[in-house]
Order: sequence, then C-alpha cells, then structure tokens
Amino acid sequence: MTISVSETVTSRTNKHIYSYLITSNVNVVAVIPAYNESTTIGSVVEETAPHVGEVVVVDDCSTDETADIARSHGATVVTHVVNTGVGG
Repeated sequence: MTISVSETVTSRTNKHIYSYLITSNVNVVAVIPAYNESTTIGSVVEETAPHVGEVVVVDDCSTDETADIARSHGATVVTHVVNTGVGG
C-alpha cells in the first residue's frame, strides 16, 4: 500500500489509513528533501523520528553541514552528487 503524506488528513479515508498505520506493523519511512537546511534539519529529524520507523534525509548537494547534522540526529542520509533542484 502506498500512502501520500502530502495530503491533509481530513477525509474519512485518510483517517482510516492513519488508524490502520497505528494499529498495524507497517514500517513508515519519512523522506525529507533538504538543501542548505543546516539551521533547521536537526529539529525536523528529531520531531519526525518518534512518529515513523525511519527518517531519510535526501541532501540535494548542500554546501553547508545539512548532511552531517541530519546524520548526527539519527537520520539516514542520501546525498546527491549534483544539485537536482525541484523535481530533479
């Protein structure tokens, strides 16, 4: 089952899916795109982690310490070797 987390959890269907995730053994992974987010990525990872099974940060070739900070806060980090931008 694939669930889009970009949708607002307001409809009856989405509430049902949310209830299913809480009561089942489904491993939910949060994938967070990041580009030069060193000032905020640590708190984002920490606040997300209790709600999911794993946090993955996709670092889009940041020039700051985004990847290192995300990793130090417990995220799995995937780093692009070139900046791909939105939709890349």
